[in-house]
Amino acid sequence: MGKLKRALGTDHIKIYKATGYHSYVVQRIEELVDHMRNFGNSSGRSKINSTHVMILPLGYYEKVLATLAYSAQLVGGFNLTTTALDELETIGKKRWNINRIACTAKEIRETLERSQEAAERVGMSDPSLQAAIDQHDANFDSNYGQYILEEYQRQQQSWYERYTWRDRRDIAAGTTDSEIPLAA
Repeated sequence: MGKLKRALGTDHIKIYKATGYHSYVVQRIEELVDHMRNFGNSSGRSKINSTHVMILPLGYYEKVLATLAYSAQLVGGFNLTTTALDELETIGKKRWNINRIACTAKEIRETLERSQEAAERVGMSDPSLQAAIDQHDANFDSNYGQYILEEYQRQQQSWYERYTWRDRRDIAAGTTDSEIPLAA
């Protein structure tokens, strides 16, 4: 712990298990970071599994030394406020709905195929089933829901940029601590 305090440059550290009181927030952050890293290839469940959460003083800035020393273990650093957590919750709910939209189009096609197969099993055929499958394929191409996904990705990126730790090198010279926006 002493080594970590020196690397971070502060004695004011609280460490909690990620599966404890803060687990819901930790899971939302893991999902957001994982989805941003793997946008378009994420299965919905985060592949990131944090073991601990560190709470640092408000206005803490990422230290280069800590980033280098612990980069393999750090998911990220965030200035979390009530507003930030509320926005993160809203983003999480949107993701669930977006996944539902994408799944619905797939489920419609699968339902049509099952109906056609069921009809064939009993020796019947209905050209309207194949026509419905063809029409589905024409209307639900690979771009289905793409605008929503892109807007969602922009909202994720915006949240991440607003609430992630900032390196002092990214802040204009002459800016005082009170002028640095840590949270919206």
